[in-house]
Amino acid sequence: MTISDMEIKILITRDNKKRVLSLISDLVDSETEAVQNTDPNGDTSTQHSTSVTELKTINGEGINFMPSKIRPSPLGTWCMFNSYLPGKCALRILTKMLQENGGKEILFNEFVDRCAEAFKHSHLSEFRGFPKNSKESAVARLAWHLIQPFADMGLMRIEGEPKRISITKEGFELASIPNPFLDENEKNLILSSAERQWIKEHLRRITKSGYEEMTILSSLREFLIQRKGVKFSDLAGWFLKNQIFLRSIKSQSRYKDDPRRLEKQIENLARAYASGKIALLRELGVVSDKRNTYTVIGELR
Repeated sequence: MTISDMEIKILITRDNKKRVLSLISDLVDSETEAVQNTDPNGDTSTQHSTSVTELKTINGEGINFMPSKIRPSPLGTWCMFNSYLPGKCALRILTKMLQENGGKEILFNEFVDRCAEAFKHSHLSEFRGFPKNSKESAVARLAWHLIQPFADMGLMRIEGEPKRISITKEGFELASIPNPFLDENEKNLILSSAERQWIKEHLRRITKSGYEEMTILSSLREFLIQRKGVKFSDLAGWFLKNQIFLRSIKSQSRYKDDPRRLEKQIENLARAYASGKIALLRELGVVSDKRNTYTVIGELR
């Protein structure tokens, strides 16, 4: 059934009109996308598709690799960063775009737009971390929460005004590692064991440059080992007791002179960081994928 076959009766009041109109917009977007993805033979199920050439295996021919530049961070990635996979895919798209541009850096906005389009047409929006639609807010989250951290880790270079982007040797190394979903037609989008190992080794390397992602992940893993029956509230509590976390948030907060608002902000960010870091540990094969459990099943070595 398409949206044209449906009759919907909704009572709209002053109090709910914005919410209702937003839901209607989402419904139309969802229905339109479903119709566009319908198989000509009548099969409307989502199919595995990596037909977008940007996501296939790459080579570095003609690319000017930029030197790696690490942005020191006592907490590693920002709390909204919850997956390495969008950045991995973005690295492949970046490689292709750089080759199209004679190996030279490209405009960051054009790169982000192309990533959003490629992810949409490859059905990657079904997976955690990828934008669910092409709305401005979703694309902005992709740009600053999921791609920018790759620049902070030295895998890309984003500089200038207007911002332009290029790739580093390290970024190309990660992009080149085969991925089961992108290269081998596996149904689930996960990191391969080789990708996981490369990321762990890279995080260890950049610790000496002040990027403390591995330090935070390792400490959180040790907490999970030592504490039995951990709940999510315990993970948030771990951050609330972590002096590095507290100093970092307090030093950057615009509420540093407003104790009540600062306390609320710290509580919210503790939950956000707990959620983001646990997601990364799961993706790296360190913590079990089972929902609401936090069993350590792997190493960070």
